[in-house]
This record gives sequence, structure tokens and C-alpha cells, in this order.
Amino acid sequence: MILGNRGRVVLAAAALLATTACSGGGTPQRPAASEEPTATASAPAEPAAAPTWIGTGGQEILIGQRRYVSPCQVLTPRDASVALGGLAPRSYVVEEMLDSSRPARERPYSTRCAYQLREPVRGLDEIGIAAEQSGEQPEEPDDVLARQLLDRDQLVAMVTRLEQVVTADPARALVARMRASVDLLPVDRGIRLSAEQVDSLVLPIGSPVYGVLLPRSGTAWTLEVQRVLEYGFDDLPDDQLRSLTDILAPAVDRVTARLEDPQLSQEPLPTYLTDVTRRGSTAVLEPCAVLTDEVFEQILHGRANSTVERTSTRIDIAGSPREAGGGTTLPANGCKRTHDTGGTFQGADTSIDITISYAADPAEARRMLTASGYLPVERPSSKRRTRADWAIEHFAVGTLTYLFRVGPYVVQVDLRRLDRGGDIESIQGTRSDHLRAIDVLADALRAAIDRSTGLLQD
Repeated sequence: MILGNRGRVVLAAAALLATTACSGGGTPQRPAASEEPTATASAPAEPAAAPTWIGTGGQEILIGQRRYVSPCQVLTPRDASVALGGLAPRSYVVEEMLDSSRPARERPYSTRCAYQLREPVRGLDEIGIAAEQSGEQPEEPDDVLARQLLDRDQLVAMVTRLEQVVTADPARALVARMRASVDLLPVDRGIRLSAEQVDSLVLPIGSPVYGVLLPRSGTAWTLEVQRVLEYGFDDLPDDQLRSLTDILAPAVDRVTARLEDPQLSQEPLPTYLTDVTRRGSTAVLEPCAVLTDEVFEQILHGRANSTVERTSTRIDIAGSPREAGGGTTLPANGCKRTHDTGGTFQGADTSIDITISYAADPAEARRMLTASGYLPVERPSSKRRTRADWAIEHFAVGTLTYLFRVGPYVVQVDLRRLDRGGDIESIQGTRSDHLRAIDVLADALRAAIDRSTGLLQD
């Protein structure tokens, strides 16, 4: 599953900050399917450069000596919209990317771009692309295939089924490329493929979700689609497999063309997918311009040195669709930066994860933080003295969370440590560490607001 933890954190924060006042009537209608949707709220244009407060600054990003490839420039919002016939109003994107050069290391950098739909479109709730990007060229061109543990007999069976199921172009053309790729794979594992042969491969993958493997220049890119209920290739009925292949086919053509572009933009996406950049009078901020490398180092006394995880606001920034139970969640976006200790598979990650929720005004933000229906009654949260307008220590379902408010902005802060060897995640630091983090982040948030609007009202 491409989404990962970052998207779930933003959703959890939005649910935590739900308020009982509903706005705007019923749930917005899903946009109608279109062959080539125009650049509206439901059909984003090709990605522009992100706002000036985040981005590459014109500097080329390298991993070791190899050029980094931005996954959301490989699979753009426009691609996702065209493939699906439009994106639903609550759709958003999760981007795991680099915003500066990194050294080569034993463990590759996990990069991904996942369009999370939230309201299923054509039976899907996610389409995305991912790759483990390394700073070193593999010793042999097809080592990338060995790492994927592909079984030739299984691939033959998958392509044979697709040939029986798929009936129309461009999906038939995609399946034909898969057949040519499978035929190219040697039966004898002692036979090696050339770099040119490996770079031409287009192979199906079926577990845990259905998609396409595109090995290019020693990097295995996986383009995947995920259904709401069905996950693997073998679990898909023929009609659903046919529909998913119809969705994948045009996206594969666009993706492969971009992977061949040596000058492909490395810029991250903007944090909003439309030209709507405010909720009421509240400007949407770039969360990674609040949690900068410098702010991270000031809090944890170590440099962020791994990938950056960003979650955009949903398409429907201005409105608040009605949720189950009659509540309304606010638009939110997020940023996570990580210090990777050792860079090996047995090391540890220490991270700061923030989620910014956008109220229409400070009064709404105050109501959210004080609403007894959403803060635990049996164990009241504690208000803390910080440089924020208000800060809360929130304990629920065995998890300690820190929230603070500056004007109409409500921020959730998580300091975490992940021991990769045992896959154990725990809260990092003491209460005083979290309160100090709130002070630093509150100052950074005010600076970001000033850069964005020139005003701070409460």
C-alpha cells in the first residue's frame, strides 16, 4: 500500500479536531468522468513549481552521484485525474521526497507519490508510484529484478490471464508490452540481461496490490492502483481487473516517458492541488516551511537527513464535507522530517511530524480545542504554558498527543523514534522536550504566516 503512515496521521489529526457544526450542506458530488478534464478543482493541471518558501532553489538534487527523480513529477496530479476521470473533492496527495542532496548509503531512500482519493473513483481509493532510490548503480543491470523476487512462471500466468481479460486499447497495448517483457526474461537464471533490455521491461505485479513494475536505470519503479476492498491480482474478478488495467495503461505511457527525461523537474508539488489557497481568511501554509531543517535541528539537535514526507490539503480546501456522524473535519496538511541513525536496515529513525489544521478564524479554532465532546472527559487534557496562543497535552487511546494553536491554525506535534531492527515505534523525548518543540514550532509558524499574509490576527 503506497499511502503509508503520513496520510493516516493527517486523517487522524483531522478526526481529532472535528467539530459538530456542519457547513455547506451535503457531501459534494463527485466530478463526472472526462477523457481530458480541464484544470479545475477536480482536475489539476500539471504541477507548477512549489511556492518559493520550499523547493530545490534551482540546485540539482543528487543521491551520491546519481540524479534524484521526484515521484510526483513522474506521476502528476493531472495524470491521476485523467486516469480516473477526475479526482473527488476530498482527494489529496502524499509525497515522500527529497528537498536537498543526500549521500549514498546502504539502505535506499524510499520515495513515493500517492493520490489518496477518500471517496472511491471508478472503484479505487488510491493510485500512486514508488521507488527505492539508491546512490549507486547495481553491479549487474538486472539485479533490480532479483530484488523484486519476480517468478517468471507467475509472470507468464498473470500476462496470460490479462490477455484473456483485456479487450480494448490502450490496455491491450500495455498487455502486449508485458508479454514482450516476459518473453525477454531468461528461463535460465544464469543468463543476464543487458541494461537496455532491463530498461525496456514492463512487468505486472500482483501483491499486495495490482500494478506495473518499471525497472529504469537500476531503479525499480512501481505504479500501483488500489481498490477499496480487493487488494491482490489473484483476488480481482475479471471485470475489475479489466477496469484497473484500463486505468493503468495511459498512466504507464506517461510515466515511462518522464522516466526517460534526464531534465525532469525535481520540484515538490505545491501543498494545494487547486488555485484555491485559503479557507475563509486563513491562508494555507507549506508545512515543511514551518518544520524546516533548521527547526528540526533546533528541537532535536540533529540534522534531518532522510526523505521528507508531505501531505497536501485536500482538493476541497474552502469547504468542509459532512462526515459520518454529522461532524465536520477541517482541511489539514502535514510534514515529517527524520534523522536516520546509521543509514542501515538495523538503525533507528528519530522524527518530528506536524499536522496543520485550518480553521476559518481563531474563534473556530478555540471552539475546536475546547469542545468537550472531542477531548476525553474521563481524563481531561492539560493546558500548557508555551509561546503558542494555547497548547494542550491530549491523552486518548493510549497515545499522548500535543496540540497548539496560533491564530486560526491548530498544529499537532509528534516526536517519534522508530527502531528499524524490531520495527518498534515509541514517543521520543520528555514532556519538557515537547513543550520546547511547541515553542520553536510556534515561532516558526508565525514566521510562515508573516511570509504568506503579512498579518497575524487573533
